[in-house]
Amino acid sequence: MTLARKSRSPLSLCQGLMARILARKGQSEEARALIDHALESSRHWSPIYWPDCDGAEVFLEIGERDRARDLAVSAYELAWGDGPPFSSWDELRRARVVLEELGIPEPEAPPFDPERVEPIPFAEGVRKVIEELQAQERRSSEDVG
Repeated sequence: MTLARKSRSPLSLCQGLMARILARKGQSEEARALIDHALESSRHWSPIYWPDCDGAEVFLEIGERDRARDLAVSAYELAWGDGPPFSSWDELRRARVVLEELGIPEPEAPPFDPERVEPIPFAEGVRKVIEELQAQERRSSEDVG
């Protein structure tokens, strides 16, 4: 956490990880205080990291099932993103594990819809260049063979 402070990295990331360690060691009060602080501080930033998944795991470990459920659902929704394949896979997996442990079905989430996504600028031009290069490579290999 000292290094995170010095590098001005999101401290909540370190706090979430440390809270998980403390919870597994049976230090419930310390884990709860640390994850609560991480959850609160991450809400005030344009976060790179949301500690909801860490929070769900911590509260599950220390037996606070209602808080674990709420955070697992939130973590799932955040991790879902636009839907697979455009999801945060590891966070989604971790949220699913907590939900399964709690006996809660996964939230309904819409699948990825390519029609709702703005086309990437120059994507069509890039595809044409790739096709031209592949055709050129095929011609070269035919000339050699």
